[in-house]
Amino acid sequence: MKVQVTPLLTITEKRATFACTPGLQRPASAIAPGLLASGDYIAGPYPATLEGAVRSGLQAAEALR
Repeated sequence: MKVQVTPLLTITEKRATFACTPGLQRPASAIAPGLLASGDYIAGPYPATLEGAVRSGLQAAEALR
């Protein structure tokens, strides 16, 4: 069996997330009746991450049930 290794490159981007500074207020998720915003910047406790975006989306979907 022949295995081929693919070289990988890791890129570190310092501007990939917003600055979570003390006093930062997140925007409200309610935009209009039956319309909710979701995203990593809407719901905490995570900063701008995939986990924060998923949690926010789940909360918005649950609120619309």
